[in-house]
Amino acid sequence: LVIDLIRFLSEALPQITLNRQGKKIEVEMPIKLSKRALRLRIKKFLYKKGLHEDFRPISYKSSDIEGYTIKEKKVIQLSYY
Repeated sequence: LVIDLIRFLSEALPQITLNRQGKKIEVEMPIKLSKRALRLRIKKFLYKKGLHEDFRPISYKSSDIEGYTIKEKKVIQLSYY
């Protein structure tokens, strides 16, 4: 799945460079390309693979690292009596 994501991002955004380190993908992109564009491409990839209901891209909260992580969506199940 990581290899498919690398292939999809390199085809969708040819101006970026991608490096894989285990389960992490390091993306180097020009300043003029916004982080939102990268997030939208990740969401598009998840939708094409049928994973958009289970996973979502979330931005890092730390200031030293910029980027996204893909986490599982929290699902609340309500039972009615």
